Amino acid sequence: MSLSTAREQIIEIIEGVKTTTSVAASGSGFKYVDTSGDVRIASTRSFFLKLEGGAVVGPLTSQTRIFNAEMDVSVFYQEVRSSKKEDEIISEDYQQIANALLDVTQWAPATSKIRRLTVEGSSVLPYMVDETDEGKILTITIDLEYE
Repeated sequence: MSLSTAREQIIEIIEGVKTTTSVAASGSGFKYVDTSGDVRIASTRSFFLKLEGGAVVGPLTSQTRIFNAEMDVSVFYQEVRSSKKEDEIISEDYQQIANALLDVTQWAPATSKIRRLTVEGSSVLPYMVDETDEGKILTITIDLEYE
């Protein structure tokens, strides 16, 4: 298959995540936006995916090629007046997205060819939060392995 097939499955997983917290105009779910940055993001909980790098996974065989891609999932949040509420919504959303991405039953490996979304270790699905002029962006790093 291809990276685009695995990518579409990741988008489907995140768009299916149910939110547990809200603030004014935060919406009740996540919406994929096809952009390469935060320039065209319009609303809270809009998200985009960005490829950061990758490789062919060894050892090589003549049968199957396995690929690795490091991808960032970035979720936009409009500015919220309450720092406590802003922290709450971002951390709760991270937990819900992480739980969904770690649920292997949602990967549909027969069609998406996803083999894994993380590297086991002390930090699984690491995230960071950056400020923009309009709000904040939650970025979750995925180590995707696919056929």
